[in-house]
Amino acid sequence: MYACAEDSTASREWQFELTPYLWFINISGDTSVRGNSGTSDMEYSKISDMLEESFAVYHEGHNGEFGYIVDASYMQLKGEEDTAIGSVGYKSEQTVLEVLGFYSQHVLSDSRIDYLAGIRYNDAKITLSRNNSYSRGIDWVDPVVGLRWVTHINDKSKISIRGDIGGFGLGSQHTLMGAVTYDYNPWKHFGFKVGVKAVNTYYTQEKNSYKTDSTTWGPLVGFNILW
Repeated sequence: MYACAEDSTASREWQFELTPYLWFINISGDTSVRGNSGTSDMEYSKISDMLEESFAVYHEGHNGEFGYIVDASYMQLKGEEDTAIGSVGYKSEQTVLEVLGFYSQHVLSDSRIDYLAGIRYNDAKITLSRNNSYSRGIDWVDPVVGLRWVTHINDKSKISIRGDIGGFGLGSQHTLMGAVTYDYNPWKHFGFKVGVKAVNTYYTQEKNSYKTDSTTWGPLVGFNILW
């Protein structure tokens, strides 16, 4: 089948990928703060109207059987809601940073399994404003373990299927992540990535009587830079 130089465990030269990408997210879930509960179900069309700032970048490097992944994203939403006390402005900010290492095991000439382990940092902040501003932020770090299956269709394209679980009550109660991506790299140093990604987070904090169980999901598209 296809023995790709960039994927060979026999290689002892570092190979790198940097992918800025757009994630067209939808959000659904329930949040409770000090006994006040609310349900958030927002499609991308609504989120895009409130979007002030956003970026996401994926980076991967590997050398033989070993490699690492860094995935960072930031999103800021801003809007206004009518309440019983009048119009209230709000700003929501969320930062996620994921750092993982992996070990690769080839199972076929064109496929491999990656065993993943690392951490995922989450930071969320909300600011409410009417006559005065009020801000509340939370952050935590989750240990993460997972698997990724990578299959090369030919020497220019591959499919990756990944799943992981994190938290284990050490940061969040649990996080579940799944992603399927397709990479097409028609040039030596440039290519494209498309796929779909979903993350479920269940987090509780007794100090502020805070609890959230939410799922963020949607398609993604990115531009690969390879060297």
